[in-house]
Amino acid sequence: MAELIKAAELLPVVDLLLLNEYDGREVGYEPAAYKLEEYGRDYRRRVERLISAGYLKIATPEETLVKLTIPALKDILRANGQKLSGGKKDLVARIVENVSPEKYAGQIPKFYAATERGRRELEQRSAYIENQQQPYRFLNSEIAAVEARLLAAGEYSSEKVFEELYARDIATHGFARDFGRLRNSYYDKYYFLKRHGRLAEAVTALLTVIYLDLTGMGNDNTVEDYDSLGWVFETRAWSELDKIRTALNLTDRDLKRTFEVAVEQCAIRPPFSYFSAGTMIEILLARLNGQMDLIERYRFCRHEPREDSPNYKYYDFSEGDYWDE
Repeated sequence: MAELIKAAELLPVVDLLLLNEYDGREVGYEPAAYKLEEYGRDYRRRVERLISAGYLKIATPEETLVKLTIPALKDILRANGQKLSGGKKDLVARIVENVSPEKYAGQIPKFYAATERGRRELEQRSAYIENQQQPYRFLNSEIAAVEARLLAAGEYSSEKVFEELYARDIATHGFARDFGRLRNSYYDKYYFLKRHGRLAEAVTALLTVIYLDLTGMGNDNTVEDYDSLGWVFETRAWSELDKIRTALNLTDRDLKRTFEVAVEQCAIRPPFSYFSAGTMIEILLARLNGQMDLIERYRFCRHEPREDSPNYKYYDFSEGDYWDE
């Protein structure tokens, strides 16, 4: 593993994102207008500074070949009397071996490319880039704070940055008893784990989402009305669970065991749940086996929330009391 970048050598985040934006782009490229809010109006000067500081360069003609289309590669070969057969790798190799760069440099566009130093920066600090490209919703300043601590401890990796950020968000929402946002944090964590190929962990996070949905707890420690739970079975969580159980070849027994782990490891035990964990497992397997109308089917199994409970809030919308306040 390459030595970690020292904190004093870190590029400013906006420069790091610009480096990633321009790597592989044709010279003369301009970012979309909406991105200028993030990059700043002085982005051209910043790009020039990345070049002068050795993070970005204009790719050599040989480095540019791999970015050309097959027709463009064949034009070079044709102009230099070479064979045109084979796939793209064959065409590139034939040009490198038989045609000097001076002969085709004028035929091809120029591209920006990260230098070895720039590539190292992009690889080691990919958390900012991933956060920009994925719907993680963390602030760059949040990432920077965790990055600094992990670098100081010699434990830095982009995955560790996100692991710590999700753990913090989950703990924060759990402590605040903000169950809707807690649920969303587990859902975001699921996508992060799935994206990094950590499917066994991802399925636990996703089952935690479904567990919290089925309790009926929402934002501000408030219990949702039972009949409104119908939306639970329409969320993307179920189709995602169906895909991941297929990918992992999970049996019903595996799902039951993993669901029990998800319930046990949830950041906080909800103060109310419409269903017991056992009933939730029944509902889970019924839904995955294609059964519908589960809210009506399990109505007789539900627990009734108390309007006067000191542990959570409940408003009976059918009575109209909430709106009369």
